[in-house]
Order: sequence, then C-alpha cells, then structure tokens
Amino acid sequence: ENWERLADEAGVAPRAVIQVCEGICETVPDRAKELAERFIVEYGAENLLRRILKSIETTSGQVLKRLKER
Repeated sequence: ENWERLADEAGVAPRAVIQVCEGICETVPDRAKELAERFIVEYGAENLLRRILKSIETTSGQVLKRLKER
C-alpha cells in the first residue's frame, strides 16, 4: 500500500507512519474547529464553515477507523 511505500522511502517502520496519521486524524478536527470559530467571529460565513467542519470530522473519523483496524 501507499503508506508502506512512504515508510520505506522515509526509512521508518510502517507503524510509525500509521501512528503519525492517527495523530493527525485525532487532532485536526479540534484544531479546525478552533480556527473556524476565530474565522467566523472575524469574517462570518458560519454556514459554510460548519459544513466544512462536518466534512473534516467525518473524513478524519473514517480514516482513523481504517487505521485502527490494521
């Protein structure tokens, strides 16, 4: 798979790549929410940002689930 090739090219264990990806999936939704809240206060566009946040949360959750099944 691509993550195995990435690990090989980076010279790290495949598990290290999975751990980094898990960390990203676990932290990105919260960070995105923080940034969106600041953006909404400054510029508006709340409905659009709420839809984007939902997409980020869904995608992160799906990827995290796949990673944890390994």
